[in-house]
Amino acid sequence: MGQEISLFPRYSQKENRTTNYCLLTLKLIYEDSPAQFSAVLESILGDKAPSVGVQFEQQKSLSNSTIDGIITQDPFTILIETKNYDWFSTDQIIRHLEGLKKDTDGLKIVIALSNFEKENEFEEVNAAIKKDYGNNIVFKALSFEDFLTAILDIKPNVSRPVQNTIDELEAYLDHASLLPRWKYRLDIVNSARSQDTIQEKGAYICPAKGGQYSHKRCKYFGMYANKKVSLIAEIKAVVGIDPTKPNEAEIQWNNSSEKDDELRKEAKEKVLDIDWGPARVFLLGETHETNFKKDSKGGMMGSKKYMDISHLDASDAEDLANKLNNKTWSEVESGR
Repeated sequence: MGQEISLFPRYSQKENRTTNYCLLTLKLIYEDSPAQFSAVLESILGDKAPSVGVQFEQQKSLSNSTIDGIITQDPFTILIETKNYDWFSTDQIIRHLEGLKKDTDGLKIVIALSNFEKENEFEEVNAAIKKDYGNNIVFKALSFEDFLTAILDIKPNVSRPVQNTIDELEAYLDHASLLPRWKYRLDIVNSARSQDTIQEKGAYICPAKGGQYSHKRCKYFGMYANKKVSLIAEIKAVVGIDPTKPNEAEIQWNNSSEKDDELRKEAKEKVLDIDWGPARVFLLGETHETNFKKDSKGGMMGSKKYMDISHLDASDAEDLANKLNNKTWSEVESGR
């Protein structure tokens, strides 16, 4: 027997808590407004979304008669398999499909909910659905970002308590690193002593230490010196390298479509003439000039600064450099 959805889940595993919070939000939306719950499903599943709630019809023709009035509700089952990371067992999903076929009636839907960063075709799963189930099961790979977007779309149409719950869910998903906020973040790095390396090698290299040299995941890199950011680049990957272990290199994050082994090789080549111990290598894409000015007094406090640039809607590093050109930090931080 399954566990009830609860405000106070007793699960110890993070994935189970995440599932509980997502389902709880959907449950509260449904209880507040079945129509808005239906809108969420339509946003997620498109024309394959089930009909939610009872239907009222009159003069309904049946096989052998016509009914004056009829109230019906179409059955449907939605199975949600949640993973905090983009790794799903095909065998597990196939077992879920078989269970749905045997144990449920009506429309059957399977949602794989995860922090998808790259397209996952689920070829074996889709082939099994087509071959063994005659396409009678709907399968959807859904990112937490898209799940949240579908809920945020109906947020103005539900009650204040449910709106607050949606806000809390968004905060939880963000804190749990299940939303790709890094895609909209610029890492401004104090590069006064590294400008030549950045321009010549297409990489920023720093000691692999904590504190001032640790970095949150970001999509963009900004080279700062003399009270301005003068170069913008996309961060392809960040690789940790220890000269005492030349055959090892740790991919701390990979923002690109390149294979990890290729990035490890590139990072090792960048640090051939570095002799100050374990290093953290930011592999950068093509750099683009800009003039993004720090307008407050004094220099930059600390070695780095993160800036939310989501409102600029930049398509790539070149576009971001153009949009930041001749702007001030305070303008961008205020959303202008």
